[in-house]
Amino acid sequence: MVKKFVWIFNIIVIIIFAVILIDFFGIIGSKNNVEIEINEGDGLAVISEKFKENRVIISKNLFNLYCKIGDPDIAINPGTISVNSRMSYPGLVNAIERASDSQFTVTIPEGFETREIADRLFSNDVINNENEFYTALKDYSFTLDDGTVISGEKNSLSGFLFPDTYNFYKFTEPQTIIKAMTDNFTKHWLGEYTQRAKELGMSVEEIVVLASIIEREGNNSADFKLVSSVFHNRLKKDMKLESCATVQYILSERKPVLSVEDTKIKSPYNTYLNKGLPPAAIASPGITAIEAALYPEESDYLFFFTDKNGITHFTHTLEEHNKLINEYGL
Repeated sequence: MVKKFVWIFNIIVIIIFAVILIDFFGIIGSKNNVEIEINEGDGLAVISEKFKENRVIISKNLFNLYCKIGDPDIAINPGTISVNSRMSYPGLVNAIERASDSQFTVTIPEGFETREIADRLFSNDVINNENEFYTALKDYSFTLDDGTVISGEKNSLSGFLFPDTYNFYKFTEPQTIIKAMTDNFTKHWLGEYTQRAKELGMSVEEIVVLASIIEREGNNSADFKLVSSVFHNRLKKDMKLESCATVQYILSERKPVLSVEDTKIKSPYNTYLNKGLPPAAIASPGITAIEAALYPEESDYLFFFTDKNGITHFTHTLEEHNKLINEYGL
Protein backbone atom coordinates (compact mmCIF):
# COMPACT_ATOMS: atom_id res chain seq x y z
CA MET A 1 0.00 0.00 0.00
CA VAL A 2 2.85 2.35 0.91
CA LYS A 3 4.62 1.55 -2.36
CA LYS A 4 1.44 2.28 -4.31
CA PHE A 5 1.05 5.62 -2.50
CA VAL A 6 4.67 6.54 -3.22
CA TRP A 7 4.21 5.59 -6.89
CA ILE A 8 1.08 7.77 -7.21
CA PHE A 9 2.80 10.61 -5.36
CA ASN A 10 5.79 10.45 -7.74
CA ILE A 11 3.50 10.50 -10.77
CA ILE A 12 1.70 13.58 -9.43
CA VAL A 13 5.01 15.31 -8.73
CA ILE A 14 6.23 14.51 -12.25
CA ILE A 15 3.01 15.84 -13.79
CA ILE A 16 3.18 19.04 -11.74
CA PHE A 17 6.84 19.50 -12.60
CA ALA A 18 6.08 18.92 -16.30
CA VAL A 19 3.27 21.48 -16.25
CA ILE A 20 5.61 23.99 -14.60
CA LEU A 21 8.29 23.43 -17.23
CA ILE A 22 5.81 23.57 -20.12
CA ASP A 23 4.24 26.78 -18.83
CA PHE A 24 7.52 28.43 -17.84
CA PHE A 25 9.32 27.78 -21.11
CA GLY A 26 6.27 27.95 -23.42
CA ILE A 27 7.08 24.51 -24.82
CA ILE A 28 3.67 23.89 -26.36
CA GLY A 29 0.90 26.11 -27.61
CA SER A 30 0.23 28.48 -30.50
CA LYS A 31 2.61 31.02 -32.00
CA ASN A 32 -0.36 33.16 -33.04
CA ASN A 33 -0.24 36.43 -31.17
CA VAL A 34 -3.08 37.85 -29.13
CA GLU A 35 -3.25 41.48 -28.07
CA ILE A 36 -3.58 42.12 -24.34
CA GLU A 37 -4.60 45.57 -23.14
CA ILE A 38 -2.90 46.69 -19.93
CA ASN A 39 -5.01 49.44 -18.39
CA GLU A 40 -4.10 52.10 -15.86
CA GLY A 41 -3.87 50.49 -12.41
CA ASP A 42 -3.70 46.87 -13.62
CA GLY A 43 -1.55 44.73 -11.33
CA LEU A 44 0.04 41.34 -11.85
CA ALA A 45 -3.10 39.55 -10.67
CA VAL A 46 -5.20 41.27 -13.35
CA ILE A 47 -2.60 40.78 -16.09
CA SER A 48 -2.11 37.09 -15.26
CA GLU A 49 -5.89 36.66 -15.32
CA LYS A 50 -5.96 38.16 -18.84
CA PHE A 51 -3.12 35.82 -19.85
CA LYS A 52 -5.08 32.85 -18.50
CA GLU A 53 -8.32 33.89 -20.22
CA ASN A 54 -6.49 34.20 -23.55
CA ARG A 55 -4.69 30.85 -23.00
CA VAL A 56 -1.29 32.49 -22.98
CA ILE A 57 -0.39 30.68 -19.74
CA ILE A 58 -1.64 27.52 -18.04
CA SER A 59 -1.45 28.72 -14.43
CA LYS A 60 -1.82 32.30 -13.29
CA ASN A 61 -0.64 31.28 -9.81
CA LEU A 62 2.65 29.94 -11.17
CA PHE A 63 3.14 33.08 -13.26
CA ASN A 64 2.40 35.34 -10.27
CA LEU A 65 4.82 33.33 -8.13
CA TYR A 66 7.56 33.65 -10.74
CA CYS A 67 7.05 37.41 -10.97
CA LYS A 68 7.18 37.85 -7.20
CA ILE A 69 10.32 35.73 -6.80
CA GLY A 70 12.15 36.18 -10.09
CA ASP A 71 11.24 39.75 -11.03
CA PRO A 72 9.73 41.60 -8.06
CA ASP A 73 10.50 45.05 -9.53
CA ILE A 74 8.59 44.57 -12.78
CA ALA A 75 7.42 47.88 -14.23
CA ILE A 76 3.74 47.89 -15.18
CA ASN A 77 2.39 50.71 -17.33
CA PRO A 78 -0.63 51.08 -19.61
CA GLY A 79 -0.29 49.83 -23.15
CA THR A 80 -1.11 47.05 -25.62
CA ILE A 81 1.17 44.02 -25.87
CA SER A 82 1.25 41.14 -28.36
CA VAL A 83 1.97 37.76 -26.75
CA ASN A 84 1.43 34.05 -27.41
CA SER A 85 1.45 30.77 -25.49
CA ARG A 86 4.88 29.80 -26.86
CA MET A 87 6.51 32.64 -24.94
CA SER A 88 8.40 31.87 -21.72
CA TYR A 89 7.68 33.60 -18.42
CA PRO A 90 10.72 35.89 -18.82
CA GLY A 91 9.51 36.72 -22.35
CA LEU A 92 6.06 37.60 -21.05
CA VAL A 93 7.55 39.81 -18.34
CA ASN A 94 9.66 41.55 -20.98
CA ALA A 95 6.51 42.11 -23.05
CA ILE A 96 4.76 43.66 -20.04
CA GLU A 97 7.65 46.01 -19.43
CA ARG A 98 7.70 46.96 -23.11
CA ALA A 99 4.17 48.29 -22.79
CA SER A 100 5.75 51.30 -21.09
CA ASP A 101 8.05 51.93 -24.05
CA SER A 102 7.30 55.04 -26.06
CA GLN A 103 5.59 54.40 -29.37
CA PHE A 104 7.15 55.26 -32.71
CA THR A 105 5.12 57.34 -35.14
CA VAL A 106 5.67 56.06 -38.67
CA THR A 107 4.14 57.49 -41.83
CA ILE A 108 3.68 55.22 -44.85
CA PRO A 109 3.06 57.48 -47.87
CA GLU A 110 0.72 56.67 -50.73
CA GLY A 111 2.52 54.78 -53.48
CA PHE A 112 5.07 53.01 -51.28
CA GLU A 113 6.10 49.55 -52.46
CA THR A 114 6.31 46.68 -49.98
CA ARG A 115 10.10 46.90 -49.91
CA GLU A 116 9.87 50.61 -49.07
CA ILE A 117 7.36 49.93 -46.30
CA ALA A 118 9.63 47.24 -44.83
CA ASP A 119 12.64 49.54 -45.07
CA ARG A 120 10.85 52.39 -43.30
CA LEU A 121 9.59 50.11 -40.53
CA PHE A 122 13.07 48.66 -40.07
CA SER A 123 14.86 52.02 -40.09
CA ASN A 124 12.45 53.24 -37.38
CA ASP A 125 13.01 50.13 -35.19
CA VAL A 126 9.39 49.08 -35.58
CA ILE A 127 10.48 45.69 -36.93
CA ASN A 128 13.61 43.80 -36.02
CA ASN A 129 14.08 42.04 -39.34
CA GLU A 130 12.82 42.82 -42.85
CA ASN A 131 12.83 39.17 -43.96
CA GLU A 132 10.55 38.27 -41.05
CA PHE A 133 8.16 40.96 -42.30
CA TYR A 134 8.16 39.48 -45.83
CA THR A 135 7.58 35.98 -44.43
CA ALA A 136 4.68 37.22 -42.32
CA LEU A 137 3.14 38.83 -45.42
CA LYS A 138 3.17 35.50 -47.26
CA ASP A 139 1.54 33.72 -44.32
CA TYR A 140 -1.10 36.40 -43.68
CA SER A 141 -4.66 36.53 -44.97
CA PHE A 142 -7.79 38.50 -44.15
CA THR A 143 -11.39 38.63 -45.30
CA LEU A 144 -13.25 41.64 -46.68
CA ASP A 145 -16.86 42.38 -45.73
CA ASP A 146 -18.13 40.74 -48.94
CA GLY A 147 -16.34 37.50 -48.12
CA THR A 148 -13.37 38.06 -50.45
CA VAL A 149 -10.27 36.45 -48.96
CA ILE A 150 -7.04 38.36 -49.54
CA SER A 151 -4.16 35.95 -49.08
CA GLY A 152 -0.42 36.45 -49.15
CA GLU A 153 -0.09 32.92 -50.55
CA LYS A 154 -2.00 33.84 -53.71
CA ASN A 155 -1.09 37.47 -54.26
CA SER A 156 0.89 40.29 -52.80
CA LEU A 157 -0.68 42.16 -49.89
CA SER A 158 1.17 45.34 -50.80
CA GLY A 159 -1.91 47.03 -52.22
CA PHE A 160 -3.79 46.34 -48.99
CA LEU A 161 -1.18 47.78 -46.60
CA PHE A 162 -3.04 51.05 -46.27
CA PRO A 163 -0.84 54.16 -46.37
CA ASP A 164 -1.32 56.25 -43.24
CA THR A 165 0.41 57.42 -40.06
CA TYR A 166 0.71 54.67 -37.44
CA ASN A 167 1.94 54.35 -33.87
CA PHE A 168 3.88 51.16 -33.13
CA TYR A 169 6.06 49.94 -30.29
CA LYS A 170 9.70 49.02 -30.82
CA PHE A 171 10.14 45.66 -32.53
CA THR A 172 6.43 44.99 -32.92
CA GLU A 173 5.49 41.54 -34.23
CA PRO A 174 5.11 41.76 -38.07
CA GLN A 175 1.66 40.13 -37.90
CA THR A 176 0.47 42.93 -35.60
CA ILE A 177 1.68 45.58 -38.06
CA ILE A 178 0.13 43.84 -41.06
CA LYS A 179 -3.17 43.46 -39.23
CA ALA A 180 -3.22 47.15 -38.30
CA MET A 181 -2.60 48.17 -41.92
CA THR A 182 -5.08 45.74 -43.48
CA ASP A 183 -7.69 46.64 -40.85
CA ASN A 184 -7.18 50.25 -41.88
CA PHE A 185 -7.76 49.29 -45.51
CA THR A 186 -10.99 47.50 -44.54
CA LYS A 187 -12.11 50.58 -42.62
CA HIS A 188 -11.64 52.79 -45.68
CA TRP A 189 -13.08 50.33 -48.21
CA LEU A 190 -16.79 51.17 -48.35
CA GLY A 191 -19.56 48.76 -49.26
CA GLU A 192 -20.42 50.88 -52.30
CA TYR A 193 -16.90 50.31 -53.63
CA THR A 194 -17.50 46.57 -53.88
CA GLN A 195 -20.76 47.18 -55.76
CA ARG A 196 -19.08 49.67 -58.08
CA ALA A 197 -16.28 47.18 -58.82
CA LYS A 198 -18.93 44.64 -59.86
CA GLU A 199 -20.52 47.22 -62.16
CA LEU A 200 -17.14 47.66 -63.83
CA GLY A 201 -16.77 43.89 -64.16
CA MET A 202 -13.75 43.92 -61.87
CA SER A 203 -12.84 42.27 -58.59
CA VAL A 204 -11.70 44.14 -55.49
CA GLU A 205 -8.15 42.91 -56.12
CA GLU A 206 -8.22 44.22 -59.71
CA ILE A 207 -9.41 47.64 -58.56
CA VAL A 208 -6.58 47.79 -56.02
CA VAL A 209 -4.04 46.74 -58.66
CA LEU A 210 -5.29 49.45 -61.03
CA ALA A 211 -5.34 52.01 -58.20
CA SER A 212 -1.71 51.20 -57.39
CA ILE A 213 -0.73 51.96 -61.00
CA ILE A 214 -2.73 55.21 -60.97
CA GLU A 215 -1.06 56.17 -57.68
CA ARG A 216 2.38 55.75 -59.20
CA GLU A 217 1.58 57.17 -62.66
CA GLY A 218 -0.37 60.27 -61.70
CA ASN A 219 1.81 63.30 -61.12
CA ASN A 220 -0.78 64.73 -58.74
CA SER A 221 -4.10 63.59 -57.35
CA ALA A 222 -5.99 66.11 -59.52
CA ASP A 223 -5.01 64.03 -62.57
CA PHE A 224 -5.90 60.64 -61.11
CA LYS A 225 -9.37 60.33 -62.63
CA LEU A 226 -8.18 61.24 -66.12
CA VAL A 227 -5.21 58.86 -65.79
CA SER A 228 -7.73 56.23 -64.71
CA SER A 229 -9.86 56.91 -67.78
CA VAL A 230 -6.85 56.23 -70.03
CA PHE A 231 -6.24 52.84 -68.45
CA HIS A 232 -9.93 51.92 -68.45
CA ASN A 233 -10.18 52.89 -72.12
CA ARG A 234 -7.13 50.78 -72.95
CA LEU A 235 -8.53 47.78 -71.07
CA LYS A 236 -11.82 48.09 -72.95
CA LYS A 237 -10.00 48.21 -76.30
CA ASP A 238 -7.78 45.24 -75.31
CA MET A 239 -4.70 47.46 -75.57
CA LYS A 240 -1.59 47.03 -73.47
CA LEU A 241 -1.48 49.47 -70.56
CA GLU A 242 2.17 50.38 -71.28
CA SER A 243 2.61 51.77 -67.79
CA CYS A 244 6.13 52.96 -66.95
CA ALA A 245 5.34 52.47 -63.27
CA THR A 246 4.98 48.70 -63.70
CA VAL A 247 8.43 48.51 -65.31
CA GLN A 248 9.91 50.69 -62.57
CA TYR A 249 8.45 48.19 -60.10
CA ILE A 250 10.39 45.41 -61.82
CA LEU A 251 13.57 47.50 -61.78
CA SER A 252 13.04 48.56 -58.12
CA GLU A 253 14.06 51.99 -59.38
CA ARG A 254 12.08 55.08 -60.33
CA LYS A 255 13.79 56.12 -63.53
CA PRO A 256 12.56 59.40 -65.04
CA VAL A 257 12.74 57.89 -68.53
CA LEU A 258 12.72 54.19 -69.40
CA SER A 259 15.04 52.78 -72.02
CA VAL A 260 13.80 50.58 -74.86
CA GLU A 261 15.62 47.67 -73.18
CA ASP A 262 13.70 48.33 -69.95
CA THR A 263 10.37 47.93 -71.70
CA LYS A 264 11.47 44.54 -73.05
CA ILE A 265 12.16 42.95 -69.65
CA LYS A 266 10.29 39.66 -69.42
CA SER A 267 8.02 39.80 -66.39
CA PRO A 268 4.30 39.37 -65.71
CA TYR A 269 4.47 42.93 -64.35
CA ASN A 270 5.69 44.39 -67.65
CA THR A 271 2.58 45.98 -69.15
CA TYR A 272 4.54 46.89 -72.28
CA LEU A 273 4.70 43.18 -73.11
CA ASN A 274 1.55 41.80 -71.47
CA LYS A 275 -2.06 42.82 -71.90
CA GLY A 276 -4.29 43.46 -68.94
CA LEU A 277 -3.37 44.18 -65.34
CA PRO A 278 -0.24 42.83 -63.62
CA PRO A 279 -0.78 39.91 -61.19
CA ALA A 280 -0.72 42.08 -58.05
CA ALA A 281 -0.50 45.67 -56.88
CA ILE A 282 2.80 47.44 -57.42
CA ALA A 283 2.32 49.75 -54.44
CA SER A 284 -0.11 50.78 -51.72
CA PRO A 285 -2.71 53.18 -53.15
CA GLY A 286 -4.44 55.84 -51.09
CA ILE A 287 -8.18 56.39 -51.05
CA THR A 288 -8.00 59.07 -53.81
CA ALA A 289 -6.36 56.63 -56.23
CA ILE A 290 -8.81 53.88 -55.25
CA GLU A 291 -11.77 56.14 -55.95
CA ALA A 292 -10.19 57.20 -59.25
CA ALA A 293 -9.95 53.53 -60.27
CA LEU A 294 -13.60 53.06 -59.37
CA TYR A 295 -14.94 56.32 -60.80
CA PRO A 296 -12.79 57.37 -63.80
CA GLU A 297 -13.40 60.59 -65.68
CA GLU A 298 -15.39 60.20 -68.87
CA SER A 299 -12.95 60.63 -71.77
CA ASP A 300 -11.69 59.13 -75.03
CA TYR A 301 -8.03 59.58 -74.09
CA LEU A 302 -5.65 56.70 -74.73
CA PHE A 303 -2.28 58.33 -74.00
CA PHE A 304 -0.71 60.70 -71.49
CA PHE A 305 2.69 61.93 -70.36
CA THR A 306 4.03 64.41 -67.84
CA ASP A 307 6.33 67.21 -69.02
CA LYS A 308 9.38 68.60 -67.23
CA ASN A 309 7.20 71.13 -65.41
CA GLY A 310 5.01 68.43 -63.92
CA ILE A 311 2.03 69.09 -66.19
CA THR A 312 0.24 66.00 -67.52
CA HIS A 313 -0.88 66.03 -71.14
CA PHE A 314 -3.60 63.71 -72.46
CA THR A 315 -4.08 62.75 -76.11
CA HIS A 316 -6.36 60.55 -78.21
CA THR A 317 -3.92 59.12 -80.74
CA LEU A 318 -0.33 57.92 -80.83
CA GLU A 319 0.45 60.55 -83.46
CA GLU A 320 -0.75 63.37 -81.15
CA HIS A 321 1.13 61.77 -78.26
CA ASN A 322 4.46 61.54 -80.10
CA LYS A 323 4.09 65.03 -81.53
CA LEU A 324 3.65 66.57 -78.08
CA ILE A 325 6.52 64.54 -76.66
CA ASN A 326 8.79 65.90 -79.41
CA GLU A 327 7.58 69.46 -78.79
CA TYR A 328 8.46 69.16 -75.10
CA GLY A 329 11.85 67.64 -75.82
CA LEU A 330 11.06 64.27 -74.29
